[in-house]
Formats: sequence, structure tokens, C-alpha cells
Amino acid sequence: MLRYDSATQLRTLRRLLSYLSERAIHLDPLTAENFSSLAGQEIEIHCLEPALTWHLSLRESSIEVHAGPSDNPNVVVTGKPLGLMQTLISGATAEIVMIDGDAAVLMALQTLVKSYSPDLAKPLDTWLGRETGQRTAALVELAM
Repeated sequence: MLRYDSATQLRTLRRLLSYLSERAIHLDPLTAENFSSLAGQEIEIHCLEPALTWHLSLRESSIEVHAGPSDNPNVVVTGKPLGLMQTLISGATAEIVMIDGDAAVLMALQTLVKSYSPDLAKPLDTWLGRETGQRTAALVELAM
């Protein structure tokens, strides 16, 4: 049985999240175009329960996740997990969340999340075949 230390697992998780964010961003050409304007921004996140700090580095076409604080964050968001998730995605939460810095970065990211409209047909065609992929994509779009 292979065993990996936590540093190896964290590196693997970071690479996976970056890869998935890039794939997701490119499923919506408008999001991909608008996301590039956020390149270079850093969002530091302080989770209070459990006590964790990490930061997101917004790149041209992906989001990189890093453990620990950023050297130069544009905005710092502090709160409990539910409040952090709701704030980062929608900007609205009943939880107490503190925002310090350039909230415009968060608002721009929230706007992209709200308007995200992925074209699922191409990846589903690859996985399921053209006919089944098209039908599945249509069903998913109706559900959204």
C-alpha cells in the first residue's frame, strides 16, 4: 500500500484544483474572456473553524490554491466555512464574514460565478458519444 505525506497530498490537491478550475473556466468562453482581467489578483482566506489560512492566486485562465497566507493579498476574507463559501460565490451570507482590502476583486469573481454558463456538449460528446452527449447537455442546461 502506498502512503503519502500530507505535503504530497496537498500538492496533488492544489494541482487538481488548478486543473479543474481551468477546465471549468474554458467551458464558458465569456467567462474565460472576462476571467483573464482578474489575472494577478490574490485572495487570502482565513477560516476560523478549523483555523486554516490559504490563498487563491487568480491566473490568466485558472485559480491556483496555496496553503498559508499570501505575500501581497488584494483582499482578505475571514469567517466560518459556510459564510466564506457563500460570500465567495454569491456575496450574500447570514454568517459574519470580514472583508479587508479591495472588495471589487470579490465582486468581479462573484459576477463571473453568477453568470457562468458552461457549454457541456463538447466534453459530454467526448465521454458519451455525440447523440447521448447532446441529450445529456440539453437536460443539464434545462435543470440549470
